[in-house]
Amino acid sequence: DTVAWHENDGSQNFVTHPITNSAEHVYSVYAADVDGDGTYEIEGEDAYSFTYVGYPEPGNYIATFEAMDDDGEWGRDSASVLVRPSDHNFPPEVHIDLVNGTRLEGVVTIDGGASDDAGVEYVEVRTVGPLDGGVEVTQEWSMADGRELWTFQLDTTRIANGIHSLQARSYDGERYSPIDERTMEVENPNRSPEIVDSIIEPSTLPIDGITQLTIYVEVQDLDLPDEVIRVTADLSGIGGVPSFDLVDDGTGVDEFGGDLVYSNSFTPPISTPSGTYSIPIRAVDSFGDNDEIVLSLELESQVDVDCRFSTFKPSQGGELKIDVDISPFGTYYTVELKGMGLFEEENVMLLDDGQDGDRIAGDGTYTRVLKVAGSPGVYIVQVEVRDGGGNLIWSSSYDVDVREGSNLSSTGTGSESVSAVLVISLIVLLLVFAAGILAIAYRMRSTEVVPENQPVAVVDGGPIIDPYHGVVVTEEVETVTVETVSAVVLKEAPVQGQVP
Repeated sequence: DTVAWHENDGSQNFVTHPITNSAEHVYSVYAADVDGDGTYEIEGEDAYSFTYVGYPEPGNYIATFEAMDDDGEWGRDSASVLVRPSDHNFPPEVHIDLVNGTRLEGVVTIDGGASDDAGVEYVEVRTVGPLDGGVEVTQEWSMADGRELWTFQLDTTRIANGIHSLQARSYDGERYSPIDERTMEVENPNRSPEIVDSIIEPSTLPIDGITQLTIYVEVQDLDLPDEVIRVTADLSGIGGVPSFDLVDDGTGVDEFGGDLVYSNSFTPPISTPSGTYSIPIRAVDSFGDNDEIVLSLELESQVDVDCRFSTFKPSQGGELKIDVDISPFGTYYTVELKGMGLFEEENVMLLDDGQDGDRIAGDGTYTRVLKVAGSPGVYIVQVEVRDGGGNLIWSSSYDVDVREGSNLSSTGTGSESVSAVLVISLIVLLLVFAAGILAIAYRMRSTEVVPENQPVAVVDGGPIIDPYHGVVVTEEVETVTVETVSAVVLKEAPVQGQVP
């Protein structure tokens, strides 16, 4: 009862187009206008198929077909016909031999076929999913083995459990085929990611604000070996963030992207207390499954401390100044002085606040000026420096000898010294003694007699030019005017300059 026409797609494949499904006693195709110009190119009886080669040029044409049965009933249908150039490259075709909804696990072999009028160069396969929830991932195209008949090894452990689209395409050197697609359900045993190796460098880190801490973590996931979503380190204990990302993208300290080794570097702030720290490392996949380890890190303070006392022999009731320089300086140190009975307070805090003898606030010099309250004797003074976490990073003891009497000391350099007044007095006495000795010696050698008949020029009030000695005499002498004398006594002053 069906009357239909059959369309040749150019590769001897015919597509059926029904004209009527209720015809009785059909016996002829009455007419066909295959190019839409209103003229029936084909007329006659019993022509169930025919070939028309008269299209003038490529393009779209409307083909109209009419048929009549033996009762005189007519049927009519039309279709669009695309005429391509004679050298047209028809796209290749591909198909996957898999039933939709097939459940897969582990590594499976996918079969398929491909064809093309000019030949197939290769076939590619990929997956997209999961389509039923989670993070949808479109994999890169991967080459299949074979061409017209091809196979592909699909490792389902590399994709998440769930519904996925399995896609294939073929290529003929110029054009890709339309994508053939099948749905499949992946169901593998769920496995968490595993941290298989880790390194923290250096394991002992100086707190200098410069040296970097580097963490390397190798992670594997049998469910998602290429899809470990995130690896983090908790650095909150050393001045960082709780979720510090380690990356596997080939940037920064990460040498190779995609090698499953996640890494990153961090510099603890200089205010971080010294001590031993635990660094938790966590790897999480797309399902939320995770693995955790804890790395150990030792931080050591690198501060330089210089302690200075104005004197180590203060007088009872006098003042004692203590300065402690800390480098690199900051506001996170505490400096404590334990006087052991030397001062009015047992424990004293030195401050960097610009007060009580401290010249500049925040310059790293911690200072106090204290009254010496202890009786004469030797005291042990302990100076301790702690970081922001209360950890002791420097300590030293000093002997202080308290003397009776007033305090004659002045600010010193931090090493034991005698009273400045006594030193100055001793120096003055030595200078006076030396000057006396020099004066006596000088007078013994400066009184000379000019030889007889030696002329001497004398000017009122001096100076006297002494040609015999060749010097200028600056001390005044008794005024005389002579041309020749038997003898003249001169007092020779220090030489002021040579006489030509």
